[in-house]
Amino acid sequence: MRYLKNLVYCLFFFTLILLTPVSSLLGSIISKHLAGIDTRFEKKELTVADRLQCKIIYHSIVIVGKIIYPESANLLEHYLDGTGKNLYLEADYFRKSPVVRKNLNSMRVNETKEVRFKQHEDWRLSYALNPFYLKKGRKMIKIYQEIEFSTKKGVYTNLNFYFFKVRLPDRLVHVLKPKPFMVYISWNVDQ
Repeated sequence: MRYLKNLVYCLFFFTLILLTPVSSLLGSIISKHLAGIDTRFEKKELTVADRLQCKIIYHSIVIVGKIIYPESANLLEHYLDGTGKNLYLEADYFRKSPVVRKNLNSMRVNETKEVRFKQHEDWRLSYALNPFYLKKGRKMIKIYQEIEFSTKKGVYTNLNFYFFKVRLPDRLVHVLKPKPFMVYISWNVDQ
């Protein structure tokens, strides 16, 4: 009974933190910590703890993402496995994405275009692909992109935890030595 009471107190306290300005402070603290790891990465001064944290971060993103953002989790997991083989994803979400639909509506048949968008336009899609190539065929729609995270300083992915956001430097994934690959998604126009 005491354990249950302590658990309720912890959940209450954690929820209270998330619902106050403290949550944005938490996002800022984590972002600054990641920026510090990024600086050490740039200077080639990563510690064993830095490498371990990167491993935990990216593998945690895969595990949690499988539930919330399965497309991006599959992409990241494939990137981390280091095989470099092509990946073919199911089109379920991509077909419904507001960014994909908006772009398809403005395209001609047999047109291919590179699509770039702001994360807030479609968080789920942005975690998987941004940018990507979209081809509108007469009978089939295709999306494809080479997956290779930037190694440049100042390129970030904003992780939206709803109550706070964390800026994750894209190049930190290279600590884990991922291998670039091509991803393909396609579906019939009449689906």
